[in-house]
Amino acid sequence: MPEQKQSPFVTLFERVVLGVPILILLIVLAVASFFGYHMKDFELDASSDSITLENDKDLRYYNETREIFGSDDYVVVPVTPTGDLFTEESLANLTKLVDELDAIENVASVTSILSVPLFHSNAGANPNVPIILLASGYKTLGGEGVDLELAREEMTSSPFYQDHLISKDSKTSAVQVNFAPAPEEYIGWYNRRTQLRDKRREGGLTPDEEAEFADIDAKYRAEYMVRLDTRSADIETIRAIIQKHESIGEIYLGGVPMVMADIISYVRSDIFTFGVGVVLFMLATLTVIFRRLKWILLPTLTCVLTVVIMMGYLGFTDWRTTIVTSNMSSILLVITMAMTIHIAVRFREAHAANPEASNRDLILESVRHVARPCLYTVITTIVGFASLMVSGIRPVMDFGMMMTVGLSLAFLMCFTFFPAALYFTPKGKKPDSSYAELTNSPMNIFATLTERYGKLIALIAVVLFIFGVTGAARIEVENRFIDYFKTDTPIYQGMTLIDERLGGTTPLEVVLEGEGKDFWIEDENMAKLAEVHDWLDALPNTGKVLSPISLVRILERVNGDKPVGKAMLSIMRAQIPEELSRDVLKPYVSKDYDQVRISMRVRESSHDLERASLLAQMDDHFKSDVNTEIITARSTGVFVLYNNMLQSLVASQIYTIGAVFGVIWLTFLILFRSPYLATIAIIPNVLPVSTVLGTLGWLGIPLDMMTIMIAAITLGIAVDFAIHYIHRFREEFPKDRNYAAAMHRCHNSIGQAIYYTSITIIIGFSILVLSNFYPTVYFGIFTGLAIFVALLSSVTLLPLLLISWKPLGPEGDAAKGS
Repeated sequence: MPEQKQSPFVTLFERVVLGVPILILLIVLAVASFFGYHMKDFELDASSDSITLENDKDLRYYNETREIFGSDDYVVVPVTPTGDLFTEESLANLTKLVDELDAIENVASVTSILSVPLFHSNAGANPNVPIILLASGYKTLGGEGVDLELAREEMTSSPFYQDHLISKDSKTSAVQVNFAPAPEEYIGWYNRRTQLRDKRREGGLTPDEEAEFADIDAKYRAEYMVRLDTRSADIETIRAIIQKHESIGEIYLGGVPMVMADIISYVRSDIFTFGVGVVLFMLATLTVIFRRLKWILLPTLTCVLTVVIMMGYLGFTDWRTTIVTSNMSSILLVITMAMTIHIAVRFREAHAANPEASNRDLILESVRHVARPCLYTVITTIVGFASLMVSGIRPVMDFGMMMTVGLSLAFLMCFTFFPAALYFTPKGKKPDSSYAELTNSPMNIFATLTERYGKLIALIAVVLFIFGVTGAARIEVENRFIDYFKTDTPIYQGMTLIDERLGGTTPLEVVLEGEGKDFWIEDENMAKLAEVHDWLDALPNTGKVLSPISLVRILERVNGDKPVGKAMLSIMRAQIPEELSRDVLKPYVSKDYDQVRISMRVRESSHDLERASLLAQMDDHFKSDVNTEIITARSTGVFVLYNNMLQSLVASQIYTIGAVFGVIWLTFLILFRSPYLATIAIIPNVLPVSTVLGTLGWLGIPLDMMTIMIAAITLGIAVDFAIHYIHRFREEFPKDRNYAAAMHRCHNSIGQAIYYTSITIIIGFSILVLSNFYPTVYFGIFTGLAIFVALLSSVTLLPLLLISWKPLGPEGDAAKGS
C-alpha cells in the first residue's frame, strides 16, 4: 500500500486496535456482557413528570393545589353489566368488584354508586333525607332500605353523580379508584429540592446547600422511581381483577395513570419486538447488497452490541427512558450501521485496487479514509442533538444527552470492535475491478441525471422546499392521547366509552381564590362560583364539571328546591360525616373556605379539541368576567401542564430551527475551513427536514413529543451523507480537477455507501408500520421518508451545488499550479 501521512488518530488506531485486536475484542465483549446483564434494569418512564416542563410555574402551582385539595391520582373503571344495572344481581357483582379493588394495598379509597349518599331514595312514604340527619347516617345503594328505581332516577339526574359515577342512560357505572397520596416526607423533599434548584439557577448555592441538594435530590429520585414502579404494579393488579370479573359485562380501565402505563407497555413491546424485526430486516437487506457473510454479520453485530451496551448503561445508572427517548436505540442503530457500511465499502474499494495487500493493510487503509468524515459526522450530529437541551422539557433534554453518549459510543465501537473483528476474517477474493476504477455502479445514473438535468433538479428542490415551509406553517401543536392507539385496542375503546358516557378523560381544573376565611360560604360569592361553574359546563369539549356548586344543588333538591343559604351550608359543614366529606367536599374546598376547586374532565376523543385555544378562552373569560380585587381564577391540572409542554416544544424546536442550522453551519465551517463548502453542505440538510415537517403539516399530523424527534433524526442522517460525500469529493477532485468527473467517481464510491445505508435503514424500519402504537408507526414511516429525501438530495442536489459553485477552485491543469 502506498505510504501516506497518518493522523494521530490513525497512528493510535494502528498501534492499539490492529496491534492487539484480540484484547480489543475481549474488552468489548466483557463490557457488553456486563451492561447486557443490566439490560434487565432498563426501564421506561411515562409518568406525568415526563410530559411537563422542568421549570414550569404552573407545575409548582399544581403541586400546591394538590396539598390543599388532595391527590388527583386515580383511575376509572367503567362497568356496563350484561343486564340492568339496578338489579340485586348486578349490584352484588359490582360490590364484589369494588371490594377487591378497595383491598389493593396502595388504594386509599374507592368511590362508586354503592358508596355515595342517596337523598331521595328511601323506601317508604317519604323518600327524602333531611340535611340535619346527615350526621346520624345516610342511605347508600349498597345498604338496605333503598328503592332501586328511585335510586336510578336520583343518580341519573343528580348534579354530582350523573356523568361522573353513572351514565345518563343508567347502563354504565364508574368505579373511581383513588390511590394513596404521596407521603409527607416525599412532598417535603420535592418542595425543598425545588427551592434549592431555583436558588441555584438564580444566584448559586453555598457548599452546604449543594451538599443538601445532592442528598435530597438522591432521596427524591429514589423514592420517585419506587412510586413509579408501584403505580405500574397497581395498574396491573387492577387489570387482573377486571379480567377476573369480565363475565359480568363490559369492563374497561381509564385515567391518566392507566394511559401512561399503557404507553410504557406499548413502547417496551415495540422496543424489543420490533427491535428484533428491524435487525432481521437489516440482515436480509445486507445479504442482498453484500452477499458476503462478514459484511452481513459484523455490521449487524456491531450495531447490536452498541445498542446493548447503551441500554445496559441506562439500566445500570437507572437513567430511565420516556416515550421521547425510547427511539434512542433505533437512531443509534441507524448511525452505527451507516459508519460500518462506510468502512465496508471503502474496504472493498481498497481491496479491488490492491488485491495483494494484507487484510491488516486493507483495514488500515479503510480507516485512514473513513475515520475523519465519521468523526465530523459524530461531532456535527452531537451539535444538532445538543439543540434539544434548550427545550426545558426533561425527557427531550435527556434525549439530547443520551444521544451525545450514544453517538460517542457508536464511533468508538465502529473503530475498535468492528475493525478488530474484521482483522480475524479472511479478506476474501478480489472484488470486481469496477470498485477500484469507480465505474459502472447503479448510483452513476444519478450523476448522469445531475449533469444533464441540473436546472430541473434545482427547480424540484425549490418546489420541495416551498412545499416543506408552507406545510410546516400548517403544523398543529396538538395531540390527543387517544390518537396514540388504534381503534381496535382496549385502551382506545375504554377512553371512548368514558368520554361518551362518563364525562371525559383528561383532568382540567380551575382554582378560585377568595379574600379571607369563609369567603366561599357567603351567598354572593357562591353565586359568582355558580356562574363560573355553569360557564365552564357549557364549553363544547368539557365533560363532567364538579365543584361545591354540585353539592349545593343536591342540597337545594333535598330542601324542596329552595335556595340553600349561608346558614344551611354552615349546618351542612358541621354535620357532614368525615367519609362523605372526603368524597364530596374536601376535594373542592379548602379548610378555611378561602379557595375552591372546580374539577372538569375533557373529552379526549373530540376531534374539535384544541388545548391551547380552550385554555386561552378560559383565561380571557377569567380576566374579563371573574377576576376582581378579591377573586382570582386560575387554570391548573395535567391538561394545563401537557399543553405547556406542547407549546414549549414548538418554541424550542420549530422557531429555533434556523438557529440550529446556523450552529451546524458554523461547525461545517470549522471542519471544512471554507464558507462555500459549509453553505453547500447545509443546503441538503435543510431539504429533508423541511420535507418531513411539511408532510406532517399537509397531512394534519400534529406535533408532539414523538413526531418532533423525526426532525432531529433527519438532521443526523443528512449530516452523515453530506459530510461523507464532500470529504470524498475533496479527495477525488485534485486527481484531474474536473468537477463532473469527480462527481461520477464519488457516486461510484461513497454514493454506493450512502445508497446501501439508506436502503438498509428504510427497509429495516418499514416493519414499524405494523405496530399498534401510532407514534411507532409514524416513526417508521417518516424516518424512511427522511432518509429517502436525504439520499436523493445527497446524490443530486449536493453534487449539483459543487459543480455549479466550484468551491475547490477552477477546473483544468492550469489551475493545478496556481
